[in-house]
Amino acid sequence: MRIGDWGKLALTEAGEPEQLQGTGITPNLFPLLGINPALGRNFSPEENQTGRDRVAILSFGLWQRRFAAEPNLVGGTIRLNGENHVVVGVMPQGLQFPFETDVWLPLSQLGSDLLTNRVRHPLTCANVANLLLARAAGRQQEVAMRAALGAGRGRLFRQFLTESRLLAGLGGAGGLLLAAVSLPLLRAALSNVAPEQLPALQTVSLDLFLLGFTLFITLLTGVLFGLIPAFRLARLNLNQSLKEGGKAAAGSARGLASRTLVVADVTLTLVALVGAGLLLKSFQRLMQVDPGFRTDHLLSAQLTLPETKYAQADQVKSFHQQLLPRLAALPSVECVATIDYFLLATSNAKTRFAVEGAPRPAAGQFPVAQTRAVNQDYFRVMGIALSRGRAFTEDDLLNKRSCYVINETLARRYFPNEDTVCKQLVMGVMFPNPVNAPIIGVVADVKDLGMMAPVKPTIYSPGFSRQPLLMIRTTGEPAALATAVRQAVAATDSEQPVQRLRTMDAAVSASLARQRLSAVLTGAFAALALLLAALGLYGVLAWSVSGRTRELGIRMALGAKKRDILKLVLGQGLKLMLIGAAIGLALSLALTRFLSALLFGVSAYDPITFVAITLLLTGVALMASYLPARRATKVDPMVALRVE
Repeated sequence: MRIGDWGKLALTEAGEPEQLQGTGITPNLFPLLGINPALGRNFSPEENQTGRDRVAILSFGLWQRRFAAEPNLVGGTIRLNGENHVVVGVMPQGLQFPFETDVWLPLSQLGSDLLTNRVRHPLTCANVANLLLARAAGRQQEVAMRAALGAGRGRLFRQFLTESRLLAGLGGAGGLLLAAVSLPLLRAALSNVAPEQLPALQTVSLDLFLLGFTLFITLLTGVLFGLIPAFRLARLNLNQSLKEGGKAAAGSARGLASRTLVVADVTLTLVALVGAGLLLKSFQRLMQVDPGFRTDHLLSAQLTLPETKYAQADQVKSFHQQLLPRLAALPSVECVATIDYFLLATSNAKTRFAVEGAPRPAAGQFPVAQTRAVNQDYFRVMGIALSRGRAFTEDDLLNKRSCYVINETLARRYFPNEDTVCKQLVMGVMFPNPVNAPIIGVVADVKDLGMMAPVKPTIYSPGFSRQPLLMIRTTGEPAALATAVRQAVAATDSEQPVQRLRTMDAAVSASLARQRLSAVLTGAFAALALLLAALGLYGVLAWSVSGRTRELGIRMALGAKKRDILKLVLGQGLKLMLIGAAIGLALSLALTRFLSALLFGVSAYDPITFVAITLLLTGVALMASYLPARRATKVDPMVALRVE
């Protein structure tokens, strides 16, 4: 399964041109998720090949909004980025996977290697093999007796495979039952994490394909891991096994294979826990970031004025002058502002500039800054602090006065230890007639490119945008104004749609959905890995204690105290844990550098995380070892000495 972010697509079909959000996928994505189109079909495998990939699947919202829910659209063509695409399907209502997607295209059109990560957890299989080895170790005398009485190797193999398949089948059935019970809980948890970003979450269920796959994996696991003890017992020395009896079982239970698998469990668990710990700490740091503006009581709405209807600057200006007073007159509205850029997303609005009086750099080496066109109330509505100079006035806006407000990052970088206000910026340096204009103010930095993105030098100018983002500051609940805002826009232009109408708190939350989802899922899988490692360690120690009854009885008969036996068994478990932890730490240090791009405010080698995870794993290992150790202290020396 692969997913790639296509980005923006230009739709030039059925009306005014419109900018869409596109996502590239492989044909097996939706079938794998159990999602079928409401109309038409999913992509076929051959449609992911260059030359045959000019096909598209539309979102339900786009189909309704732009094509009036025309059922005959499937099979027809639309133009995306100037090329015809055949519409093969329309997805169910509410599906926007992965993030507010309007149209899905075959991944081959991307030319990208953007992959979703696959996480494999071999811990369960390792535990199955480990417990089967330990169980087989305790049956060496039984197997030797059966062989001595005439049972052939084929008969012994069939017996062990039958037993392992039965155990695997019971485990698989238990797993399916647990999945069925936990699925509603998982839906509820993930809906709270990223409700708009998960594909048809409420329709996800256990289906026949999943049941068949589970049956296949269960049988395969039973056969493969049943063969390991079967092969091992088939090579037994019958005379030695019959003579040694329980001692052979005890020695085997402490064998290299069992200890190796426990160490592998601990190693993989520590790697998973370290990764989860880093992601969780990164997300915690991300949640503490100050965006540089007030998100409370703030409603945003995106408009796109079609160029064919608003070709002239005066037409755009007239639209703003009619709409903004209507919005400002709504109940509980304090003030309204506009900006030509949707916050918390990447931006291509950049310009090269020069500083008047400074040495001119060579062509192509001029500094670059983000550009933002705002109205006179923008900084006040957003709560962006003005540190020096003044903000724009209505006169600046209406008379198209050339003046700029810059952010602190630009001021520090290009005007260190200088009074920035009244300095001149030279704009349009790559064109024949550059324009000089003064800096009238400096404002605080804003994380407008996303909470994880570094702040870039930014230049604000007064202006009316053809693609304005409305920012509405309210005294009450901002979401309650959604209908009134749509009505005000319709009163200004009845054909103008409103997009992305949501509170700024919701917008910030949505911008962190990927990181939140990664942290939650990684944490959940790491917790499961920790549980499996604890069960594996407990299982091996429990079988080891059961096979060492005679030895422990002799130790106690010779004067060993209960605390000595407790320390002996706990030490065995702790030793295995420490070996696995040492290997896991080394492996984590080698692998966590690949997480660097996903982390914020946390080093991939964060010592606190590594130490905390190691201590956590140590504590769990001690708890897993305590029950077998406590059981060992209850061995009756007289009973133990009579065992054989």
